[in-house]
Amino acid sequence: MRKNDGWFSLDRSVFESDIWEKPHYYFKIWVWIIGRANWKTVTKGGKIYYRGQFKTSYKEIIEENYWMVGYRPEKLKKDQIYRVLDFLMKTGRIQKPKTTRGLWITIKNYERYQKKTGGEDDNQIHTNHTEKRQGKEKQSKQIKKDNDIECVSEETHSETSLLKKEKKYLDSVRYKLLIESGMYKETAQKISSNAEFWEYKETDVNRALNNPKVKNTPAYIVRIYENYAENEW
Repeated sequence: MRKNDGWFSLDRSVFESDIWEKPHYYFKIWVWIIGRANWKTVTKGGKIYYRGQFKTSYKEIIEENYWMVGYRPEKLKKDQIYRVLDFLMKTGRIQKPKTTRGLWITIKNYERYQKKTGGEDDNQIHTNHTEKRQGKEKQSKQIKKDNDIECVSEETHSETSLLKKEKKYLDSVRYKLLIESGMYKETAQKISSNAEFWEYKETDVNRALNNPKVKNTPAYIVRIYENYAENEW
């Protein structure tokens, strides 16, 4: 995921628009497009990208618009993205001229979605936002610095407490995963609390949990655990 900064506006009329009735990823991609579009004219790689334009690809849209189903990322297929872009073009929201490389997207009526406010132009709005953000970051750093000085004597205790909380949280998450796979509580508790086992075998366990070909997942994970224990001794 790319680093995001700044802001963009979204009109409340979206709740009554046609896209609100579409599958959830239609709106997700539309908002992503508005956020990705250049807020001012820029030059990249010798090409001019005007306000409301940007260049992307199907691969980038897939990678940046996934969502989580439990612990598993769900990604869009290329034909789904094609249907969304086709809908956005037919409803007059974007233009997508044919290119030999990537997708060149232009938001039509960009000013309609990104209205200027209070008589300020976009450069001033963006500058004000940046200055406020930098001021908050500076203030936050100073507060952190002051707190570090005041709490230096308690640092070791705090770190130990934090590590204990983190381990307890990880244990509970792993325990829940094992229980959901059908494992007995006592066995799940024993395996989930072994931090060294998870350090070396977490990838194997996750693979087993997400592999539909594994017929008896709990027994399979127990074998992984027992093999690890035997090798340790």
